Amino acid sequence: MAEVATLNPAVMQAVEQLGYRVTVGDVAAKAGLDLNTSQKGLLALASAVGGDLQVAESGDIAYVLPRDFRGILRSKYLRIQLQEAWAKVWAVLFYLIRMSFGIFLILSIVLIFVAIILIVIAASSSRNDNNNRSGGFDFPRFIFFPDF
Repeated sequence: MAEVATLNPAVMQAVEQLGYRVTVGDVAAKAGLDLNTSQKGLLALASAVGGDLQVAESGDIAYVLPRDFRGILRSKYLRIQLQEAWAKVWAVLFYLIRMSFGIFLILSIVLIFVAIILIVIAASSSRNDNNNRSGGFDFPRFIFFPDF
């Protein structure tokens, strides 16, 4: 059984683009890989998914792979399944982290603004209580009408 690490994504993509019946030279040209890397990748892929080898009339060896080889690989390799699941979970998790950061930032700004207003009102109210014992509420003037 081929290891997941030896399966080359460029080889798999080239096989899909070339119609699932390929030679080493076709894959090397399509994927931009050298012949040795393409051959190793095709051998690993063919052994992992149960591909067939055919000899063409010209003497070239053609690899015939099943059309659903990615599905076969997913069912065989738990690691691939976990990586795909983690990629989906991480995308949602990262979105939630970004959203919660933005919400927390806005809430903290609002809370700071409210706290400053309450401190100003409390300071003004206590100052007015000391100066004027009438018991009425006098909103701080310097917020709306500063004295110049």
